[in-house]
Amino acid sequence: MHINSADLSLTSPVNSVSGKGVALQNNNIFNTVILPIAILEIKDYTGSFHKVRALIDSGSMANFITLNLANKLKLPRVKSCHGISGLNSMSSTCNKGSVYCQIKPFAMSEPSFDLNAIITKTICAQQPQRCLSIDSYAHLKDLHFDEDQYSRSAPVDLLLGAELVPYVLDDQRVTGRPDEPVAVGSVFGWLLMGTDTGSSASSEITACCAVVDSSLETCFQRFWEIEQVETQLSLFPEEAVCESHFINNCQRAQDGRFVLALPFRDDPSRLGNFYHQALRRYLLLEKRLSRNSELKSAYSEFMLDYLKSEHMTLITSPFSDTTTNYYLPHHCVLRPNGPSTKLNKGTSAIAEISCSSYLLLKPVTSENADEITVFGR
Repeated sequence: MHINSADLSLTSPVNSVSGKGVALQNNNIFNTVILPIAILEIKDYTGSFHKVRALIDSGSMANFITLNLANKLKLPRVKSCHGISGLNSMSSTCNKGSVYCQIKPFAMSEPSFDLNAIITKTICAQQPQRCLSIDSYAHLKDLHFDEDQYSRSAPVDLLLGAELVPYVLDDQRVTGRPDEPVAVGSVFGWLLMGTDTGSSASSEITACCAVVDSSLETCFQRFWEIEQVETQLSLFPEEAVCESHFINNCQRAQDGRFVLALPFRDDPSRLGNFYHQALRRYLLLEKRLSRNSELKSAYSEFMLDYLKSEHMTLITSPFSDTTTNYYLPHHCVLRPNGPSTKLNKGTSAIAEISCSSYLLLKPVTSENADEITVFGR
């Protein structure tokens, strides 16, 4: 939380002057406080590590990562929505998801920590609020700090919450005067906390206390969840026979293809025998192709591809007249302006009653376009 104290109704007895019934009060009573900033490395999706600035916050129930850093790391995201509340019941919602991260001390291989971090746009204002001169504090001169820790004001990329604080901090302390910052030891190196006496009082306060309400995520999930109503499809008698035929006759061949017998509703022998009519149409097609060598070459190549793909097979012996045979002649369909295939194969029925009219109809499993209603929220 980034709070402007000008919006707070706080009064101070310091620097107040009373006279003639007039009281002047100064609200800028807060000394600048140094927050513990650690320099560490975080792993991205390729396994490479990146140097980042992390704020150690024992008052946060969760870990947070900025949206910019999450986009840079390209780690897989988990969809989630969390309600975040803090001081004075101020609340916000983080609905950009979360990521699982691995962090380790800068330029070291261990220890490493795995954590889940909630993605948020920003964590807090740039820290520290002003550049610090470590050498100005006598008790800190012999300690090593990273140049990106306190020497410049910069954005915070990561917030490590209370679950990691006990494993990050150790028992080392280096103190000076009561009004000077304290150096605290950690696995990431030395951290600074306390008052910055070298700066004037500030009117801005950074408070990073965060309480995560997981119930909000469940609430949002239920709100956007689409209810699935199980409905039993009503079938006409003929559609029920067709579906039963599919269940009982569908099988898979050794080459992986599905094989299904045609679902005739009537005796297919009633279609008749049209071998001679089919042969006559075939001869007419050959005559047409003989007058156009380019068309003949293209159609022959097309049919050869059909043969290689086993969409059709060669009849080795003529069918017997006693068996039911149905002949479906083919012809070429030329589409000069077609998007991909310029030539295609067409079929035409010979009999007045086509073969398809003898087949059962499958049940309609999709709604008509005019029956579909789109609900918006």
